[in-house]
Amino acid sequence: MTDLADHLCPAAQRLIAVLGRWVTLRRQGATTYDPQSGTVTSSGTEVALKGLIEVDERTEGADLAGTLRLRLTLAADDLDPPPGLADLVAIDGTHFAVTAVTARHAGGRPALFTLHLRR
Repeated sequence: MTDLADHLCPAAQRLIAVLGRWVTLRRQGATTYDPQSGTVTSSGTEVALKGLIEVDERTEGADLAGTLRLRLTLAADDLDPPPGLADLVAIDGTHFAVTAVTARHAGGRPALFTLHLRR
């Protein structure tokens, strides 16, 4: 890693820790269906972490269909494996679908992940 990246990654983590809000990342695991009982089970996990939340400027709140679009920036060191499109994010009890994930790299490794969310 470069000298600059050695300083930027920890600085980004500290800023998110101080300025961020608590969110819950729900990772979707393998889903199984039991035909005998008709039940569906998932082996997903939940991770509570802090992130920076922004309203996506494309919508500035809710569009005509009531869809709220947000961007959530997370420190990459808090996430292994990286978030994916099958994951869900809960913010203050409201669930959002992940529609895109963008990685910001520093020194050849991810420093931040930006999740584009839709309710």
